[in-house]
Parts: sequence; C-alpha cells; structure tokens
Amino acid sequence: MKKILCLTSHDLNAPDYGAVLRVRNIFQMLSQHGELHVVVASHQRDMLENVRSPQAGFQLRDKVHFPATHRSTARRLRDKLSRKFLNISGHQATPHDCERLQKMLPEYDLVWVHGLEVANGFNIWRWPKTVLDVDDIPSSLHHQRLSQAATLSGKYWECRQMILWRRNEKYLSERFDAICVCSEPDREKLNHSEKTVVLPNGFDSKQRKTDRNPTMRPQIGFVGTFKYPSNRDGVRWFIENVWPSVLLEFPQARLRLAGEAGKDFFGGQNIDVLGWVADMDHETANWSLAIVPVFTGGGTRIKILEAFSRKCPVISTSLGAYGHKVKNGHELMIADTSKDFAENCIRILANPSEGTRLAENAWNKFNESCKWDSQSECVSEIVSKICGKEAHSGSVETWFKAINVLQNTTISSKEHNEAGVSTTIKNSIPRVSVIIPVFNRAYCVADAVESVRGQTFKDYEIIAVDDGSSDGTAEVLEKFGDKVRLIRQVNRGVSAARNTGIRAAQGNWVAFLDSDDRWHPEKLERQLKAIDKYSAKICFTRCVNSQKETLRDIEFVSSISHEPEILYVQNSADSVCLSPRHPLIQTMVAEKKLLEKAGLFDESFHAAEDAELIFRLSFLSGFIYIDRPLATIFEYSVNSLTYTETLGPMARRHQSYLRLLGQMYWRLAEASPEKVSAVRRQLGYFISRRAEIACAAGQLPFARALARDGIFFAGSFRDFARCAGILLFPNLVRSRAQKKWPV
Repeated sequence: MKKILCLTSHDLNAPDYGAVLRVRNIFQMLSQHGELHVVVASHQRDMLENVRSPQAGFQLRDKVHFPATHRSTARRLRDKLSRKFLNISGHQATPHDCERLQKMLPEYDLVWVHGLEVANGFNIWRWPKTVLDVDDIPSSLHHQRLSQAATLSGKYWECRQMILWRRNEKYLSERFDAICVCSEPDREKLNHSEKTVVLPNGFDSKQRKTDRNPTMRPQIGFVGTFKYPSNRDGVRWFIENVWPSVLLEFPQARLRLAGEAGKDFFGGQNIDVLGWVADMDHETANWSLAIVPVFTGGGTRIKILEAFSRKCPVISTSLGAYGHKVKNGHELMIADTSKDFAENCIRILANPSEGTRLAENAWNKFNESCKWDSQSECVSEIVSKICGKEAHSGSVETWFKAINVLQNTTISSKEHNEAGVSTTIKNSIPRVSVIIPVFNRAYCVADAVESVRGQTFKDYEIIAVDDGSSDGTAEVLEKFGDKVRLIRQVNRGVSAARNTGIRAAQGNWVAFLDSDDRWHPEKLERQLKAIDKYSAKICFTRCVNSQKETLRDIEFVSSISHEPEILYVQNSADSVCLSPRHPLIQTMVAEKKLLEKAGLFDESFHAAEDAELIFRLSFLSGFIYIDRPLATIFEYSVNSLTYTETLGPMARRHQSYLRLLGQMYWRLAEASPEKVSAVRRQLGYFISRRAEIACAAGQLPFARALARDGIFFAGSFRDFARCAGILLFPNLVRSRAQKKWPV
C-alpha cells in the first residue's frame, strides 16, 4: 500500500469554506490510493492550537508553526537577489522543524502540498515525488491588491510582493514533479509548463432532497467565510453600492449572509447575518438569487458551483466567475459596476422565470463537468505517474504533455472548425489591426485616423477605443462610418483601452497609434515586408518629433544589420534596460499571439506601460528595427499624464517607473547579472525621487521606508544624499520639496 503525505495550511475540521472543501475532496480521492497522513502548517498559532486528529478522518502526522522571521536590511536585500529566495511571506518554519520534515519525506511514496506558501515555509527548494496544488496564484493576488490598495505605501508593498512571487513561480516546474491549478487561465499564468495540469474545483455531487421554494419576500444570499478579506470587501461593496438600489424597487427584500464572523462586520436595513449555517440546502432553497461580488482573490470560486448544484440563480463579478467555463446570460449573469449589478438583481427579482432559466442551464453545466467525481480519474493518473516515475524515466513529463493536449481537445477542435470557415471568407479578415486609444482628443484624432487611411498597405482594420471622452471625440470618430470600428468604455486608462482593442482585433498582427501622432504613408508596407522576409514577430521603426528631429533609441544597444536600414536586435531587453529611450510603441507591429502570451498591457501602470510590455516581450522574441523615420510623435500634448508636473500625477508616474525598474532589476539579477548595474543606477534615482515626492505629500513613514532602500541602491552621491536627508532631516526636505511640487 502506498503512503501519501499531504501538507496544508487549513484545519480540515473547520466549517466549510472554499479552500477547505477543495483540500478535503482532493485528500479523499488520494486516500483511495494509499494510507494518507496530514501535516498542518501555518503562521496562525491560534488555529494550530485547535487542530485535532483525525483531520476529516485522516491521521494527523504533525502540525508546524511558521513564526515571523526577522533579518537585517542588508541580509533581506541580499536574499531577494537570489532566485532561490523562498521567505517571501516573512514566515518560515524553524530549522529544527524543517529538518524534521525533510527526514519524514523519504518515508512516503507521494507528497501532496496544498499552497505555495506552505512549500516555501519549509525552505525546501527541490521537493522529491511531490505535487504542488496552487489553487491561488500568489502573484495574481498581489496584482489585484495592488490595484485595490488605497495608500501609496500599500501599493509599494503589494508591488514588491508581486514581483518576488512572479519570480518564485517561474521555477515551480524545476522544484516539483507536478503542479495543479484550478483553471486554464491559471495554467496560462504559469507559462503553460508541461508539468502543470488543470484540476478544477468541484462540489459535493450527492443528490439534493430540498426543493427550491423562494419565499414571497425576495431573498438575496451570499455564502462564504468573512474571515477572508475578499469576501468582506465584496459584500461591503454590495451593501454600500448595490443594496440601496434593490431596496428602492423591493422594500421587503432581505439580504442573507451565511458564513463565519459576519456579525463582526455587517448589519443594517433588511440584512440578516446568519453566521455559519449547517444546512445550506434548506437555506439556499429560499433564496431568489445568490451573489458573488468578488473583486480580489485567486483560483476559482466554489460558491459559484455550490449555487449551481442547488439550482440557485447567480449574479457575479467577472473575477467571481473567473476560471469557470460559463457564459454571461446563459448559466449566470456577470456585472462589474454597481449600476449593472443592481439592474441584474432587480431583473431576476422582477422576473423569476429568468432566474429559473439561468438555474436550469447552470444545473446542466454542473452535472456535466463540475462534480468532484469527475476529477477522480485525473487525480488517479497523477498518483500513478508520480509514484511510477523511477520505473519509467521520462514518462511523467510526457504524460503531463499528453493530458494537457487532451484537456484542450475541445478548444482545439473548435478553433479548427473556425479556421475552416475563415478560409471561405479569407478576404474579409484583415491582416493588421490598428488600435488607436483616445481620451478627449476630438481636436486631433481625425488626423491620426487619416494617417492610417493614407497607408500604401491596405489590408488593415482601424479600431478606435474611446476611453470615456467627454469632448465629442466619439462624434468625430463616428463620422468615419464603417472605416473605423468604434468601441466606447468608461475611463480606465490607456493600457485598458489598448487591451480592449487587442481583444477585439481580428487581424493576426497588431499595430498601435496614439491619437495625437501620425504615421508616414509607407510605414505598414515596409514593416510587413520586413516581417515576412525575416520571419520576425515584432517590428519597430525610427521616428521623428514634431520639429522633425530624429529620436534616438537603439543607438545604445548591440544589433545586427540584415541590410541597409533594417537591423535585428536579439537581446531586446537591452533596448529597455540600457537605452535612455526604448523603441516607441506607436511604431510597433507585433504578432497578436505573442502579445497575448506576454499578458497584454499591465492596466495598473499609470506610466511606462509601453516599456513594461516591451520588457516582457523581450524574453519571448527579438525584434526587427527599420532605421528610417516612419512616424511623427507629438511628445507634449494636452491630456498627457507623462508630462504633468503636479504632485499627484508625478507620484503615480514615478511609482510606475519604480515598479518597472524593480521588475527589470530582479529579473536581470537572475538572467544577466552583468547588466544589473545600469538598472541599479536608474532604480536608485527613482527610489530617491519617489521618496522625495512622498515627503512633499506628507507621507513620512512611506518616504523613510523608500529612503532606506534608496541608500542601498544609490548609484550616485546625489541620490545617496537625497535619501540620507529624508532619514535625517525629513521636515526640511519636505518644505523644500513642496516648493518644487505644490500639493
């Protein structure tokens, strides 16, 4: 009989919530293959004291506390330069506990670890015969929290954590024999490693005996532990922004909150805080609909499947439905704004038959693929392949590659069918999609569009994304009729507008043009010829400013000349890291698949979003560069964040630069240590400047934290002196900085 060791940070005897349900069910399936022992490891000492054996029927082998670790600033910075740095969360087991676990591992045929923080907590790099279950990808969590953080110090912390976790996740396939994730999008975030398998969340498949009987008084329900910040924040958003609108239409409606610790946070008009509910079948049977107003968190929400299994209509945010293969308006309704969320709630309350239709579709979806029983075969294959690894050398990675192909068979077949159709309408699909993001540029956007229409290359479409303009920009674009595809959205920034355009693009190639810039007539023709000739995936060109002065960019990096005016840059990261100016996004033509593989633009950046994307692309491909000016760039335009000198925009701009340079520094420290010094000097400069801006804003604790890091990274005496001044004479620096940047 096989011996299996399972590690988790959750008490399996705790009341039901998402992570516990996943762990219990997976461990139950594993127990069918051998004797299973559990180790509970966490930094929460109070929780560990209450952990008792057996754990959901399994033998408790050990419980381990991860105490907070304390290290000097110099040691902390040295550690973070190492790709094998694991103490990202700041909690690790003692050396004695780490040694105890390492002695325990050889006793088992298979080790299953739930959660990357648990694995890192034991400070073990290579885990033998081990499967890592990553139901929440840490870098994604911190990326979401970064956009939600209310303070600059909070944003700075989340950014640092996100960068460190992304680097850690890069090496998972080197550390573990297999990695399980909840959904295909999560697998994509881990770069489609052949060792990564999708093991979706499920829900208990037992037959429900309680019939649905929604009460005459409408009830809207939420289920989930309120010890989890994402649940608390989501319900608070619903109560503050959606619930008042629902009560206006349905004054007798009740909001039912089922989950631990709810009474510590909520109360109010027509709100019932139930605490933990033992019989959720009976409770849910009375609900008119269930809500999932989640804006942060990782993995996939089991509460969606729970509602599906009980035939309860669901309204969710996009993130709440993340990872589930569902369609808006078919199995559930999706809304991300308070207005849309309220309208959908009112729609279902007013039309119960609409809710019944959604619930029936969701029930069919649940029976088809959302039960835990449907995952048992996948778990069995993992166990059999990992335990048989030594006997069948090389078979494990081959099997994982095969199972990933099988998981995508349905999608691939669909794509094949679509490809077959497209051959009959080939001429209607443009080769290049030109994306023009625009915000309040009614005075100049028509000239930008005309510069595209004047191209000698004609196989293109124009997509203009109006990012919430209020000056008549949309009306100007509408005059072009079907020559321009106009997409309108609420104001979310240039990165979000470009991403909207990329997702809507029909062409295999994507080009970008800002609404105040111009292309020269032969730009696309020259670029597409170079791309075809040299099988390139990215192509930039030289450009000039409004005074016809040539802008310098790749003079500072090495390149190979293919022919006059056409260069190839293999080490394309140098164009961002070493050059004072990187090639401009307004001149780029790139393969759409490559942009999608890189992850599109990071919408949390307020500046340098183009440099950040080019930096990520540089690790996927080199680029062709046409050394001839083929675009005119207007650098100082109205409504430009980049050149605004007021304190708020300056702070956001420098924060974005700081994030970008931080990513460059950590990544180059691993890949190209010889190039780190150039980035370090830039990083030291921007840390010191950002600290000075924080000082001017009166954020002295944040300024001091930055200044301490700035002293370590300082590349010049001036940067060092600026940071030292903030630490020693903060009020003096503050008064001088406020004269430079008025609050």
